[in-house]
Amino acid sequence: MVDLRRAVLIALTCYVSFAQAQVVEWVTGTSGKWHEASNWVGGIIPTASDSAVISGAGSEVLLSLDAEALHVTVTLQAKMEIDIGNKLTIENSPGDGLFIGALASVENRGLLSIYNTAEDGIDANDRLVNQAGGVISVDETQGDLISLQGSMDTIYNYGRMILSNGDAMRFSGVGVWLVHANTIEISNAEYGLLFFAGAGGSLLEGSYTEIENVVRTAIDLRHDVIMTNKGTIQIDGYGQEGIATYGTLTNSGDITIVDSASASGTALVIDSFTCCGPIHLGEIHNYGSIEVNGCITAVSLDNSTTLINDGEIVIFDCESGILAEPRSITNLKSSSSFEIDQASSSPLDFALEALFQVHLNAVFDADL
Repeated sequence: MVDLRRAVLIALTCYVSFAQAQVVEWVTGTSGKWHEASNWVGGIIPTASDSAVISGAGSEVLLSLDAEALHVTVTLQAKMEIDIGNKLTIENSPGDGLFIGALASVENRGLLSIYNTAEDGIDANDRLVNQAGGVISVDETQGDLISLQGSMDTIYNYGRMILSNGDAMRFSGVGVWLVHANTIEISNAEYGLLFFAGAGGSLLEGSYTEIENVVRTAIDLRHDVIMTNKGTIQIDGYGQEGIATYGTLTNSGDITIVDSASASGTALVIDSFTCCGPIHLGEIHNYGSIEVNGCITAVSLDNSTTLINDGEIVIFDCESGILAEPRSITNLKSSSSFEIDQASSSPLDFALEALFQVHLNAVFDADL
């Protein structure tokens, strides 16, 4: 969480951004329904051209009928809930579509639709919950599709998120976390999932993450990021990397990385990072299944990074299989399997001092 002074500052900045729109304020401390005029200052219910501001302890809003706004701010301990079967539409915002300030929360059980924003689709500085049956749709943003920033804050997804045509679904801040249990679909973005230092994610069993046609990296894990995947990740189309990590990725689910359209990048990049302190070394530990189909390089290990396979890895139709820098470790555990098929250039390219370990009963099959 951030302190109250910073929360006020962020909220005031948000007000300034919407000076040209009519600002309609919720009666502070009131608990009630969006569509009841008496809950809004001056008895004015927000319309598609209004900026709705819900602020203060005890301010709790239930959206039990369809509603629309130019922009919505929920901040300073306020709460908003979109009920089952109801829709909140936010379009053509000159700033963020939905702003969630510190100490506030938004819970969606219906449909939250955000389209064409000049900044982020959703800028969350605290708790966002998409419940089972809930749908969050964000399309055409000049900033991030969804951004969560702060400290020890979480996005919980038990429903469906459909995100397209923006920068990324971004997580930044120590302890900022994604808990994902259902469906996230990201397409035509700069990045897919982008995690900065200290953030992380838990992709739970039964979850499905689909990322298509990103300009740069489908899943980007910066230093000190921890991500676990127990579900299914499907990546199809990336400009630079399928998955790149300076942090730690543990997979016990299924990951498929395909770049059939352009085959221009590297599917798995395990990288190292040095800046202003210790060296951060990327690591991927696979207990499940990873399949790579169509790429320039399937796996790239930077200096002193590690790939541990306790499951199954299959690589098809890439120019290179594994490109390993000095002191990197590729460790194939007992009973694991690693297959490289149709590598047109070099299945294995190991620099001096790169370590390749194959344990008893491990299966390694490559077109050498």
